[in-house]
Amino acid sequence: MAKPPPKELPPRYYLEYFEYLLGYMEQYYGNILNDTEKQFIRQYRTLSQDAQCLAVRMANRRGEFFLLDTFNYEEIEDILSARQELAAIDWVVEPGAGQETFFQELLSLFPKPFLYRMGKDLELKVKSSWKKGEILDVLAEAAVYEDALAYMNTFHDVVMCTFGSVVYMFRFLFFGNLYEDLTQFVVRDIGYVRYEQTTEDFTPLFRNREEAEDKLKALEAYEYYKYLIETEEAESVLEWYEDWVRQHLGTMSEIAMPTFDKLTLRLGQWLERQEWWDEALQVYEHTQASPGPERRIRLLQKLGKTEEAISQAEYLEKEGATAEERIFAGDFLRKHLSPGQQRKRTTEKLKAAEEIEISSEYIHQVELGVAQYYSEQGWTAAVTENALWRSMFGLLFWEEIFDEQAGAFHHPLQRIPSDMMGKEFLKPRKKAMQAKMKLLYNRDAFVSHIGQVFDTRNGTANPFTGWNPQTLDLVLEGHRLLLPDQWEAVLWEMAKHPKENGKGFPDLFLWKSEEYQFVEVKSPNDHLGPQQWFWLNFFELRGVYAKIIRVRWSED
Repeated sequence: MAKPPPKELPPRYYLEYFEYLLGYMEQYYGNILNDTEKQFIRQYRTLSQDAQCLAVRMANRRGEFFLLDTFNYEEIEDILSARQELAAIDWVVEPGAGQETFFQELLSLFPKPFLYRMGKDLELKVKSSWKKGEILDVLAEAAVYEDALAYMNTFHDVVMCTFGSVVYMFRFLFFGNLYEDLTQFVVRDIGYVRYEQTTEDFTPLFRNREEAEDKLKALEAYEYYKYLIETEEAESVLEWYEDWVRQHLGTMSEIAMPTFDKLTLRLGQWLERQEWWDEALQVYEHTQASPGPERRIRLLQKLGKTEEAISQAEYLEKEGATAEERIFAGDFLRKHLSPGQQRKRTTEKLKAAEEIEISSEYIHQVELGVAQYYSEQGWTAAVTENALWRSMFGLLFWEEIFDEQAGAFHHPLQRIPSDMMGKEFLKPRKKAMQAKMKLLYNRDAFVSHIGQVFDTRNGTANPFTGWNPQTLDLVLEGHRLLLPDQWEAVLWEMAKHPKENGKGFPDLFLWKSEEYQFVEVKSPNDHLGPQQWFWLNFFELRGVYAKIIRVRWSED
């Protein structure tokens, strides 16, 4: 069935979204807004609609400087009056003395022909054959700021928006990140994304101003780190990081720690690629997030500190946050505590696997090749990988995933609960999920529930369920063939840590009549990952039929 055409939005649609943002700030963050932010909301509501439109149009653009004479919005009836209204309350000002640091940003507003003409008129050595960036660099370096500014203002209405930082903070408080903006409302309202959340019973992400500012500092630091590694040497990057840690780490709110962990892990990995082993090890000491503990052990071994590496591996084998960490630690200990060279458990399992021959025409689609091999033997074969298990989880526990009482939904444009990535997902939902698990033991009730959820929620954004036409049939077939207690065991394991335990499942689901099997497919040069080993071992212990198939290519 063809997709319906996108809905048309009214000309001033963005005012509705912006007013929603302001109302949200008052309702959920009124107690943590500062005086400037509160004043902004009050002043905005006194403006004419044209002035509101102009302000929001600027707020939705990048940067602080604009050429207002190039603005062409049909819904703004009198842009000159709107500009004067904003200027009267100093929301737009003309760039002047003291803003030399923004000179390059100002220059970048203009197209190459204008910059070239400016350079020639200011008697600078520029050439028409140069690229825009080359001309811009000469102007930024050689032009007198006041002269260049006067030249710009002769031809254009150059203004600086002074309220950008306020709207920046509002967007951050609303979304909790630096990449989403109010265009998400547009995506929803024209019908591109359907969200589950329809009520206004949200839990603010931040409990106080300190949490919000700490999270913002960490996110901005991560963005700055990405810039630094493209422009600076390792020594300078490391110096910046260590200084940042000294200033912020000891007092950082818990909500900011995942972003700091991400920054630390990325920096450690980058330093390893520079072969700065000692420095990478020092950086990893600041985080317990995966794969930090594993990287520390590997680096300790590389640096000849084997006893310390063994000690940390012994702890990680017992206390590791993920299956990958625990398996790695166990294999590391087997190798370094047992006599002789020991194979990893993943390698042993792969070596013992059955081998089949398929045509080399499937060399880039090995799973399809194995699926075809089994189809010729009478099996129905589906390449499901994680989809079967995740779809079962998403459909069975739909209400629990999107339970607003769990406190993990903070605004109406949120696709996934904010606690889905960690171990805290299960705790507020455990009782409700226990009750829902009972459906696994009643075939009719299960089929009815899953079918209803699939039909009524089809197309709604969900972190687990994809809306493939075969999804429902595969889930129902999987439920028919596996025992209810097997499903329950798998689903509980997934619920403990959805991000980590929602991956690594076998590639193929095969069935015929009352028989089934799951198959992990490995081409000649492929290896078995720790999470894949974990699930294969988990299945074996619970009587779920699963195996590895190693492929060799036939000589066609």
